[in-house]
Amino acid sequence: MCSPWFFFLIFLLTLGTIANADENSPAPTQDAQTAQVAYDRAFQLLGNGHLNEALAEIDAALVQSPATPSLHNLRGLVTGQLGRHKEAEASFRKVIQLLPEAAMGYNNLGTLLSGLRRPAEAEECFRQA
Repeated sequence: MCSPWFFFLIFLLTLGTIANADENSPAPTQDAQTAQVAYDRAFQLLGNGHLNEALAEIDAALVQSPATPSLHNLRGLVTGQLGRHKEAEASFRKVIQLLPEAAMGYNNLGTLLSGLRRPAEAEECFRQA
């Protein structure tokens, strides 16, 4: 089981990524807005300890917006808290696939792998971040 600090660190990394969105980016599309609403709902559910409901919200949103890194990242957080580490790892790897230039996916995967006592793999993720 991962430490509560793992999830706090992931929260901070996720929050920083969202808060630092480029102000000069074009206006979001309808799909992006829908994904953001689902993300916000799922994040609130996660914060209130409703992990299964949060996961259901994320999975439903991913059907409509499968290429949304923030949804995959949040899915990794939720499945990690549920102890479904293989799913969490797959979600963070999907973030890296979709957004290879962002540190978020590498850091979150590295943190998960470190918590799973896979230090060599974790170190490689942190180096790539």
